[in-house]
Amino acid sequence: MYYVLLNSNGIEVKETSEMPSYEQMADWVGIPGEQVHKHIDVVYGNYSDPAIVMIVDDESPVRDDYQPTCMSTGGDVLLGQVLIFHHDVVNQDFCLLSVEQLQIVKQETRLYCRVSR
Repeated sequence: MYYVLLNSNGIEVKETSEMPSYEQMADWVGIPGEQVHKHIDVVYGNYSDPAIVMIVDDESPVRDDYQPTCMSTGGDVLLGQVLIFHHDVVNQDFCLLSVEQLQIVKQETRLYCRVSR
């Protein structure tokens, strides 16, 4: 099973048998390892499989030290490191991605590209 980490370097697939903890996910989003208490926000509706969600630092829209990472389907630029997981709506919990969901993420993620002038 998998989860995905998006950052300014692109898409990084992580294979694991254990689901990361909430604390680990909060530590990985935004600026990894930043020594502040972070909370996460969940961004829905970016993939053809509605169970695939993006997890971001809840402060990323107001931070000017985060690098642009990717675009939402609504055209918003998501900043800082972004995690991608499966969201189980019945159990209200995050889960690892299946192989099929991983392929959807690879095909449908819109990475942010800077245009230099």
